[in-house]
Amino acid sequence: MIDAPPVIIQTGIAVQSWDYRRDMFERMLQAGMTGARLSLFRNNAVHDLDVINQELPVAKRNRVEIVVNLTQQAEESTIGFSAWAADMALQLPQVKRFVIGNEPNSWMFWHGSVGQYVDMLAATTKAIHRVRPDAIVSGFGLDSTHAPLNYLIVAKRYAEQHYGGLDKVMDTLSIHAYASPAHAAILARQFGQLWQGPINVDEAGGPHATHSTNERRMIQLLAQIPQIQNVFFYRSKS
Repeated sequence: MIDAPPVIIQTGIAVQSWDYRRDMFERMLQAGMTGARLSLFRNNAVHDLDVINQELPVAKRNRVEIVVNLTQQAEESTIGFSAWAADMALQLPQVKRFVIGNEPNSWMFWHGSVGQYVDMLAATTKAIHRVRPDAIVSGFGLDSTHAPLNYLIVAKRYAEQHYGGLDKVMDTLSIHAYASPAHAAILARQFGQLWQGPINVDEAGGPHATHSTNERRMIQLLAQIPQIQNVFFYRSKS
């Protein structure tokens, strides 16, 4: 059997503000990577926003597109989150895509219900689109190690009942693939059966976040899936 020719996908890294290094984007350019997902935490917004604004010109100079993850600590109230996220989108006009929340299927990052997350996502997407019609809003950032398919099934059912479908609460689906390259590809195809829109692999790595993986092989396999738009490796070893 001959594999279908792969589509062109964006490759890059996913980092937190404390992981930034001065030569990060220069090294990405050398490695042929063109995207980076940076996190902006609500409780650390002043610092994270300042760092991102400093890095944006450097990223542009090295032809790296910045994606921003707007998130908060698990125990924080979501009151005012959508308004805050819209304000961040206004303050970052150079950024086109925003990921809302982080791994809500993991208790470490989200203490609310599935429905509460979908409600927050819907409100945030609406708020961002109101002030930035050009922005792309990605939802979930599902952790592949915590029953992500079951979580998305429940979320899809809830979104259909309350909003008319998942496509009404987000523009793209964000997933985190911590698995072998082959398993990551299987998971991505399964996600594609539940969500027919674009899929962003905004974190990728070995079966555990601290383990490395065969990045080249994972890119090759995920590039066979038309819905996949990018693969960003968490603390890439490249």
